[in-house]
Amino acid sequence: MSSSESATETRLARGKEQRVLVLAPFGRDAAEIGRVLGAVDFDATPCSDVEQLCARIEQGAAAALVTEESLSDEARGRIAATLARQPSWSELPLLIMTSRSRHDRDGWHALRGFEKTAQVRLLERPLTTAALVSTVRAIVGSRERQYQIRDELAARRQAEAALRRQHELGAALNRINTVIHATLDSDDILRSVMVEGTEALGCETAAVSLRQADHWTVRFIHG
Repeated sequence: MSSSESATETRLARGKEQRVLVLAPFGRDAAEIGRVLGAVDFDATPCSDVEQLCARIEQGAAAALVTEESLSDEARGRIAATLARQPSWSELPLLIMTSRSRHDRDGWHALRGFEKTAQVRLLERPLTTAALVSTVRAIVGSRERQYQIRDELAARRQAEAALRRQHELGAALNRINTVIHATLDSDDILRSVMVEGTEALGCETAAVSLRQADHWTVRFIHG
């Protein structure tokens, strides 16, 4: 992959991470939510059904906003299963839009199954524009902090891997130097270089070829 292709892929992935997924299949909720959030530069991405919502969660999202009436038992189970597969650094914010009457009757039923796998908030309708924007802004900010933790963990793993590699290469060079100082046999020295170099570089096999007259001859094989 070229550097330009890699940069494009990174931008696309980053764009997906910033979107707010919206599952509101009834009435004009999805359009209205999109209008309100779009006016303050949030990417509100509508989902036609729970399958599409779950697929897009796995691709990347800042948050998911669903209406309570879209949360059938099957839908709740699918979303909970998707959220349970998140990496350890991730806890996707989940907003559930409910109404006062439904909230009084079965709001906690709608929440069941999500508490251990996501940050869950109830948004009671009727909801003001300011309240919706403020809530989404807060949860997107919390998601950004999760991304920072993810990036810090990745950087730490890379640094630890580089340090291990440095130690392994240093140890291999020390062993090669020991052989060089212990023998004048060029075959022993070349064999040691090949074995230690192969293992230090993480290769499965290696070979050393020497030029003889007008052709090359394989002298040593490792792996």
